[in-house]
Amino acid sequence: MFCAVGKMLRPRYAANIVSNWLPALDGVVPKLQRGASVADVGCGTGFSTVLMAKAFPNSDFIGYDFHAGSLEQAATHAQEHGVSHNTRFQLATAKDYGAKNLDLVTFFDVLHDLGDPPGAAEHVFQSLNPTAHGC
Repeated sequence: MFCAVGKMLRPRYAANIVSNWLPALDGVVPKLQRGASVADVGCGTGFSTVLMAKAFPNSDFIGYDFHAGSLEQAATHAQEHGVSHNTRFQLATAKDYGAKNLDLVTFFDVLHDLGDPPGAAEHVFQSLNPTAHGC
C-alpha cells in the first residue's frame, strides 16, 4: 500500500514542489540554492525529498517517516536519482525527529493525517534555526 500511495503522489509532487510550492515561500528558493538544512517530515517513499535534493544540490535533506519499509524505498530512490550525497532518511515521527537548526521543514500531504498536528507544528518551531523563524 505504501508504494501505491507514493506512486499516486509522485505526479503531483513532480509538477508542483520545485516549480510552484517552494517558490511561493518568500526567500526559500534562494536559500535552498545557496545551501540549507531541510527536513521532509512524513516523506513516505521519499519522492518529495528526492525532488528537492535534485533541484537544490547545495542543500542537505533528511526525510523522516514512521514506516521503515517506506524509508527503505526512499533510500533506493535517492540512490537511483543520484542524490545520496545530500539526502538521508531516518525513522521518526513528526513530534520526535532529532534535527535542530533547520532552515526549512516540509510536510507534503501528511500534516492533516497526524494525530496531533498542533504538537507537530510546535516541534517544527523548536527545530528551526532561530533565523528561519522570520521566513
